[in-house]
Amino acid sequence: MSITTADPDARTHPDTEVVQWFLDYYWIRHPISRDTIDSYRTDLLELARWLGVFRNKTLIAASDKDVREFLEGRYRAGNRLMRDLPSLTCIKRFYFYLAEVGLRTDDPTEHLYVRTPRLVRQDLTVILGKRG
Repeated sequence: MSITTADPDARTHPDTEVVQWFLDYYWIRHPISRDTIDSYRTDLLELARWLGVFRNKTLIAASDKDVREFLEGRYRAGNRLMRDLPSLTCIKRFYFYLAEVGLRTDDPTEHLYVRTPRLVRQDLTVILGKRG
């Protein structure tokens, strides 16, 4: 997939700057906690570092394959608990924002989903005990 940035100067924006624009925008429209903002920042900057090191790309230039491989790599690295994985919701919202404000012409996460195992239901007889 080629770089599909709408802004020809998009490559000149540092990732930290673009992340801050998104966080400011998102916080104004969706009052979320400081902890959530910090978590989103951490997740996006971790993705930015990975893209820079392993793909020589910025957040704006990432492809759907890049984002998928980043998330798969985190899962394979032992972060199998959902709370330890980067927030897919955050990453999806970030790329939707980039498309909305014209920094990209597409959303590389549009068709990206994470399969999670179903919760195993406990036997109600164990929870409620036996009646007799």
